[in-house]
Amino acid sequence: MAPISAGFPYQFSTADGVPVRLHDMQFIGLHRRVRPPTLTLRFRYDDPDWTPPEAVATPVAVFAFLGVQIWQWEDDHDLFEVPDDVRGQVGTFDWHAPTSTFSLETINTTLFFSADRLTVHLEPLPPAE
Repeated sequence: MAPISAGFPYQFSTADGVPVRLHDMQFIGLHRRVRPPTLTLRFRYDDPDWTPPEAVATPVAVFAFLGVQIWQWEDDHDLFEVPDDVRGQVGTFDWHAPTSTFSLETINTTLFFSADRLTVHLEPLPPAE
């Protein structure tokens, strides 16, 4: 479980001291299951200008939510002028503690949901296809 602190989950450090700053990441995508209600969000953290040395070996932040209810989900696919590598740029990712709700905004995705539990871990990039 990630430590809860000011700015969580947008910016925090893992128990091993690896900084996780979602504003420097690209939203890779999500995986949703209806039963059990789960949501997994993945963010890529490998831009050499922004990635701290401690995160180079594990540049994917994985947020796994349990007991999920999605309240709003919008994707904008009409971004013809926006380069692909910018579309997933994270604008905000907020945790609203009293209601256990989360809101994620990227250039092309808006997601608002509630969850009972969250675990966070870092992992290496998957092999290139």
